Amino acid sequence: MRLVYLFFIIITVFSYGGNEGRYELLESKEMRMFFPKGDSEYTDYLLEKDDAEAHLELAIIYLKNGEEERSKDYLSLYLKEENDPRKLLEYYNIGKDYKRIEENLDRIILAADEIKSVKYKKRIYVEIEKKELPISKEKYRVGKVQEFLSYMGDEKKQREFFNSNKWTRGDVRKILDELKKYELPDQSPSKKLFDMFATKKDRLEKRYFSIKGIEDIKGYFDYFDFAKRENIQGELRSPGEELLYLKYEKNIEGYKEAKERFVKEYTNKKNNSTLYTLWIVTGDAEILQYLKTQGEGYHHLYLKDLFKKNKSTLFYSEVKKFLYLYPKSLYRDEVLEKLFDLAGESQRSDLIKKYTGVVESRVLDRERIKIADGPVKIELLEKEISKGNSEYIEELIEELEELYTDVEVAQRLEIIENREPYAVYLIQNEIDIPVRYRGSAAKFLYTAGEKDALYPYRKYMEKSELKELAKEDERYREEYAERYPLEDENINTDQEIYIYFSEDPALRESKVKEIESKKIMDPHEMYYAALYYNKNGDYVKSYRLSDVLNKRYSLSEKIVELHNSNIYKIKNMDIKK
Repeated sequence: MRLVYLFFIIITVFSYGGNEGRYELLESKEMRMFFPKGDSEYTDYLLEKDDAEAHLELAIIYLKNGEEERSKDYLSLYLKEENDPRKLLEYYNIGKDYKRIEENLDRIILAADEIKSVKYKKRIYVEIEKKELPISKEKYRVGKVQEFLSYMGDEKKQREFFNSNKWTRGDVRKILDELKKYELPDQSPSKKLFDMFATKKDRLEKRYFSIKGIEDIKGYFDYFDFAKRENIQGELRSPGEELLYLKYEKNIEGYKEAKERFVKEYTNKKNNSTLYTLWIVTGDAEILQYLKTQGEGYHHLYLKDLFKKNKSTLFYSEVKKFLYLYPKSLYRDEVLEKLFDLAGESQRSDLIKKYTGVVESRVLDRERIKIADGPVKIELLEKEISKGNSEYIEELIEELEELYTDVEVAQRLEIIENREPYAVYLIQNEIDIPVRYRGSAAKFLYTAGEKDALYPYRKYMEKSELKELAKEDERYREEYAERYPLEDENINTDQEIYIYFSEDPALRESKVKEIESKKIMDPHEMYYAALYYNKNGDYVKSYRLSDVLNKRYSLSEKIVELHNSNIYKIKNMDIKK
């Protein structure tokens, strides 16, 4: 695991691809240790891995080695594949490309929530100032108001920050202008501050910001009530809000006139979003009739309204138009499902004939299976299962068992591209499962929640599923630790096998003497001895070992760090001593 910091900064990035593929278990008579692969072996692994993370790692390796063109080629691949700004910081920091560093810092801040973005900005600002880096620091300056607001949710920290600073009226005003936009917990510093300093206008605006949307009639009427009670002029910010206010005032004539005027105006302007809000407020069917002609989304909205109002006949005919206009619509399954809910048995059969082959839909496939029987149903079930729809496995087995002998059922299931049906059949009939089907058996039993039946097939489970079971069952915990010893939760730095990962390893002199008695030391043994001598102040002995390691393991930051430490200590030795 490699930790990457930019100017001691904000983001921790684990080694690309995690520990998998980066380390190997080295064993000798004297010790066992997980140890980095040598430079050439690790590079070969990344070239074979050939994914986004491997491409960025290769870009970094080649850049460090001075092979800039090869580095750029792999960086270009990574930018097309993933382009994570946190990971790119390391690459650009190597070449001191401060323009790119700044761009990616800005991307990280933009994507962060308010609290994290303030923390990032503060730390970046300090590092830029301290190291006089050629990056504009002013954009990362965090004002008191912004910092106070960033502590919302952390009452203790917010209270301490407020009490330890001096605040002007202007500061308080800026804070209030932001606080009115949020739901403030009772007894929080933010709530107390708002209650203490907010004007009637602030309280009115806070009610406005608490309105959930144009459909929140109760929220708007509460807003209008407060304005009237406190004799404040409320602000109406859209035609929909103006209509709601007229409705609140029970101004029937004014409401009717304004509605006609707005509908005409925004229809002429083709302002569909405003027309949509006017429809929400008024429920006017003519507005929706117009909107349905303005695109797939609005047509779908029209269908939903028809279904909600139980206008079955109209819905039935409109769905046909919709599917004709938008056969590849993302809404096709939703509207077909509602259509089949409303349709009678003969209508369903007609719908299947009409749309099969025209509209690609799982709903249609399910309906075809429902009305089919015999060999036709089996064929449809097999087709669905081949697509990965495992929900039909047991139904397929039942259908096959009605028509075929046990041997024929097994043969038929075995040739399906999806291995799971055959594995399920073998489990149900308590037949020994061949090795190549045990992964499918494990998947089925995991999905079914059969932990005890699954245990004999634990070695064939997928990593994510095994990890999940390891959280709650000790048997699977042992299997997970054995199969994935380099996962963070399985690394125990108190054990000798994980010494490379330890920040302060316990090293024994007797072990070093045992290692040194050998004619040739293995790399992990050399590392152990080099660490021991460095820790005990014998930097010359440590250097002789780290110098050998550094030539083969220059991509290992811990080995490079140890070697550089030895060089520094030797250069600064007091020769007289």
